[in-house]
Amino acid sequence: MADDPRAPSADDLLDHAERPLRADDFRARVPDDRPRGEPPDELPIAAYSETDIRFRFDSRTRLAGRESVTRLTRIVFSAVVDRSRSWNAAPDDPSLLDHLQGHFDLTRLAAYDAQDAVRRRMASTPFEGRGSTERAAIEDLKRRILDECRSVREELAKDRAYFDKRTRYGTDRGIEREERNRQKERLRIARAGDASGLSGK
Repeated sequence: MADDPRAPSADDLLDHAERPLRADDFRARVPDDRPRGEPPDELPIAAYSETDIRFRFDSRTRLAGRESVTRLTRIVFSAVVDRSRSWNAAPDDPSLLDHLQGHFDLTRLAAYDAQDAVRRRMASTPFEGRGSTERAAIEDLKRRILDECRSVREELAKDRAYFDKRTRYGTDRGIEREERNRQKERLRIARAGDASGLSGK
């Protein structure tokens, strides 16, 4: 669901379902002029993780007059990190790595939210794309999926910003533990309630 047209290679992407983050997942060069945190913590931030929500789907296409209509039949969302665009200036700091895992976990939770949003739509009305050709109808369907999940992406951006601000970019260890425990509990509940195998397993 990224807006960036540059497509990362398969090796660049790590799916949340595969394993937790490791220090060697941060492959990008640390910027010389690192972004700074918000007041009162205006020091250069120590790390950055480029996470995203992605999806794959199955569909069925039929002709309706001169128009192709593609109906969504199944969709699976996942959370990924782009290792080629993620960097870490303190790779030996386990607390920082756990903070970055928190950002990855928030993206995973957003993937569950996106899955739920599209499922609800599919349950109430056919989720379809239309076009003059099958390819055009499929592209229209993709756009409709992205539109359906736009609010989820907006909430994810807010959640990530809040996580950084509340934990002071992971440096307030007490608040960090509190937030991480909350995230882990939310993930446990989301996994228990998901019946589709969002993890791909």
